[in-house]
Amino acid sequence: MKRIKFALQMKDGVQARTLEELRGAFDLELLLGYLEDGRLERWLDDRQYRKEAGKIAGLDKEDADLPEKLCGIFGVPYTEDMLAAHRYPRIMEILESAEDMDGAISRIIGCPEAIGELRMLIKDDIDAAADEVRSKISGMDDGCGGLLDDKALDGLSAQQEDATIERLECVKAQCVDEVIHKSADAIFDGLSKLSNSGILTKPSKDSVIKVVEKFTIYREIIDAFDKAIQICTDRSRASRPPRPTHDDAMRLFKACNSLPGKGATIYYLSSTNRLTWEVYDEYAKKVGMV
Repeated sequence: MKRIKFALQMKDGVQARTLEELRGAFDLELLLGYLEDGRLERWLDDRQYRKEAGKIAGLDKEDADLPEKLCGIFGVPYTEDMLAAHRYPRIMEILESAEDMDGAISRIIGCPEAIGELRMLIKDDIDAAADEVRSKISGMDDGCGGLLDDKALDGLSAQQEDATIERLECVKAQCVDEVIHKSADAIFDGLSKLSNSGILTKPSKDSVIKVVEKFTIYREIIDAFDKAIQICTDRSRASRPPRPTHDDAMRLFKACNSLPGKGATIYYLSSTNRLTWEVYDEYAKKVGMV
């Protein structure tokens, strides 16, 4: 029975079926793995690449110069940064001694060099996650994406501003969660590819948040929402009466009844005309009204 020829999975999803395709998507780390498990020699044999297969069969897998010799067989110039140990030395050092993914991430966060390496390792995935979120925002049918533009905020009434603040806060939370979720996958996949220690449990959300906060793209998304929210908040406050109205005070009083003693404080301040917007905002935040 004729043996089915299998392709070698290379970087960027390339399925290498010829030497030319293998060289075009050459990945030394992957080929070292295929050499170790025998797939590389079988792949060459199946395609009648006898000369290369013979050289592969004659390699000593314990040879310190194995990476360079493997490159030489395929006519690819060898450089040390082809290997993860040279591209990501700090991360590799951390992964070798880590007991779990959260522990590894905690040490990476505390090491500026390792954070820099992590940025390089998952840059494309983080960029893709941010682009998806930006696209999602701009395509929202309620126009929320447009509200991240200063000019789009100019025509809003005070009532619209209050509703917009609420909507922006909601969408901000959704988008941040999405970035964190996609980043968690990218971090897990990236570090798992480098790790031989078996620390394959996905990192916790708290660990990922601390890492993602180090990425400029994450901050850009947060800052865009915060700026729009602040503009709406400032305009809304500018249009307020000098003090909270009776209706404002009663809404806050009812909400504060869930906090021992706080409702009475609001009622007293309101009844004595001492309830200021500063106090109102302080207590409104405590009960989740803003």
